[in-house]
Amino acid sequence: MVAKADKNGSADGTGVSAIAVVDLARQLWQRQLLTPGQIGDLCGKAVFAAAQQLQQGGDVSGLLSRRLPRSLLLTLWQQAALTAEPLTGWQMGAQIHQNARGILAHWLCHCANLHQAVDVFCRHVALMNRDELWRVTTDNDGLPHILFSYPVAAGYPQLAEDRSLAGFKSWAEYLSGEPLKLQRVCLQRRRCATTAAYIQHYFDCPVDYQADHNRIIPEPGELQKPLLQANAYLAGLLQQQAGQQLAALSEDIVQRLALLFSRSAKQFSHADCVAAELGISRTTLYRQLKQQNTSFSAQLEQWRYHRYQQLLEQGYDDPLTVCELLGYADVSSFYKVRRRWLQNY
Repeated sequence: MVAKADKNGSADGTGVSAIAVVDLARQLWQRQLLTPGQIGDLCGKAVFAAAQQLQQGGDVSGLLSRRLPRSLLLTLWQQAALTAEPLTGWQMGAQIHQNARGILAHWLCHCANLHQAVDVFCRHVALMNRDELWRVTTDNDGLPHILFSYPVAAGYPQLAEDRSLAGFKSWAEYLSGEPLKLQRVCLQRRRCATTAAYIQHYFDCPVDYQADHNRIIPEPGELQKPLLQANAYLAGLLQQQAGQQLAALSEDIVQRLALLFSRSAKQFSHADCVAAELGISRTTLYRQLKQQNTSFSAQLEQWRYHRYQQLLEQGYDDPLTVCELLGYADVSSFYKVRRRWLQNY
């Protein structure tokens, strides 16, 4: 079983779900993207031993409430991306291991329907990995849009994003026991001839590319499907346990800012809105940032610069669109900042 600490630091209280690290190590090992020796070198021998135990159907219940450093998960992804094929992430997400469930996944299993499960997942994804940004919006026709991304500067490769997007569909179908019918899927990346046919077949719906966000749009009524293991009593018990674990997670103020900017750069470009969302005063927000030798304006500009570079790589060249995605009030403000970036970077 995984030790309580490893060479990368304490495994308790912060980081990501231990089962997330172990299951990723298991998948990468099974797909021969990483060897047992590589996993041991990157994460420690205990992580590979737990991955073996998970693969063999052994008892991994000791991992349910454990945390491991985020760096372990990110290192596994980055190392695997060096040799992965373009379809690997999608294929990984299409397969789930029923025993690879932390507290959040167990809670989702006992929700009443898919709508409740998606809501719980989006609001409490920090139990698994707070770097994953999931939220639900509703369009003018009342259809839910499930949006997903990683923070711009987090360092996750495309491989990780692909697995998460495919995994949403496979987990929804596992929970309900029925195919998830989708109206449309929108992806931020460019269309790739190597993967386009597989992606369209997997989601079985039209797929748009170079979209403003990664979006999964179910058909009307799909999220009302009841779940196979729905149990209000067990869901309540798991909610209490999840709440205790969430309360124990310490969050770095800089990381929290990046998450909010990624959610809505326009809304959270204002310090008052950020402070209200975090439940603190603006003075406290400024003081916490000063303690880390930074400021609100510095963090916002850093996020915008990294996001701008990503948009350029994705082929965005319309100033109005870029201005909106970066949260600027008008195009002239964006042009001024862009000129400064060109001079300084």
